[in-house]
Amino acid sequence: CSGTGPGTASSQSCSGGWTSLAPDVLDIDDFGQEASALRPGLAKATLRLGAASSEISVVVARVVEVALSAAAGGLFITAPGPNGTVTTAVSNTLGQDLVVPVRFYADVDDGVAETERQEFRSGPFHSQRIYFTCEPVEEGLRRFFTFETWSVFSADADMLVREQGQAGRTRNSSDAQAACIIRTRKHDAMRWGSVLPPTLMTLRVTVSTPPRGQSAPRHTIYASASVEWPFMPQFIALNATGTALSSDSMIVLTAESSSATV
Repeated sequence: CSGTGPGTASSQSCSGGWTSLAPDVLDIDDFGQEASALRPGLAKATLRLGAASSEISVVVARVVEVALSAAAGGLFITAPGPNGTVTTAVSNTLGQDLVVPVRFYADVDDGVAETERQEFRSGPFHSQRIYFTCEPVEEGLRRFFTFETWSVFSADADMLVREQGQAGRTRNSSDAQAACIIRTRKHDAMRWGSVLPPTLMTLRVTVSTPPRGQSAPRHTIYASASVEWPFMPQFIALNATGTALSSDSMIVLTAESSSATV
């Protein structure tokens, strides 16, 4: 088995496996079993098994756009807004999640047609190891929520369909294949009271190079997108000993009306 290294114009060859005709774009290991995308472009790969052979064209692309779809879940509440208006806000309601479907797009240049933007589907999450994060811009929100990533290759593959209120429907090929999941933490009023909470929740999704240890250089960010909502936290009334008070009355506090009597 022999071959030149990546970045050359020569082809690699290995009996009984795949070979790359453009190793500067698509590098295949000496065993002909694992390929690594090195840069965007068009590559041809050949499979040889004895006297038989087959060739495929491989388009290597990079994520250039992150698109966030409408969020679904039980964290949205209707709350009074300024000047008598009504607004939709996010609140840390116990037992509820917020799911934001995520789609990734690339400018694909196949060397023939004009460059067009296409959506990455199942392959990026299974074999190409696209690394994306879901993080709050406001660090104070981590006291109220956890922020997780999900893809169709997660253990709970049907989570997205269920969270969108479509339980029982079979997931189809047009559904988003990735999402951000925002989960409510256990209520901790004593901790909440130490600082004022943020007034906004800004979720930022970023696609970047994967981490390679603490000594690695900073990530290269390929694309990102964000969405924001007003944030209105739950409140708990405590007595002097820290015990929660119970009441049959419904009270809503806002920036304009920040106090009430129970």
